[in-house]
Amino acid sequence: MRKEELVDRPGKQADGSSKTREMKLCAMWTADARDRDGRPTRDEGSITYTAAIERAETRATDKLLAPFAQRVEREAKRRGFDEAGRKVAIGDGAPWLWNIVAECFPGTLEILEVVPRAGARPRRREGAVRRRDRPRPRVVEAPLR
Repeated sequence: MRKEELVDRPGKQADGSSKTREMKLCAMWTADARDRDGRPTRDEGSITYTAAIERAETRATDKLLAPFAQRVEREAKRRGFDEAGRKVAIGDGAPWLWNIVAECFPGTLEILEVVPRAGARPRRREGAVRRRDRPRPRVVEAPLR
């Protein structure tokens, strides 16, 4: 990152400064096709991405959704997500992600994808808060195809 991009960004350095920023990514696709075992598979050529280095957490006092939440909502509308017969969100467990799903896409099935790494343990970002008035996402213990 260029130094000017990190000005006034809190970080984990000893002096409280930051060396990095977090990139947010949303990938959307359709899965109307099925494999030979009957499991949904991503349709060829259906994937689109939207990504940015911007705030994703919408605070309770905000009048508008956070910039990244707005970006995801726009792409979902463009793709016709609200008209899909079955809506699924797959995520890594970040509370901001599940809050976007709950606020923008109520009734969507939430799946927590757990990709095991040698010696790695799931970590939660300090200060992250998940809304407790919603059920926890379903946990899938193997990478999805």
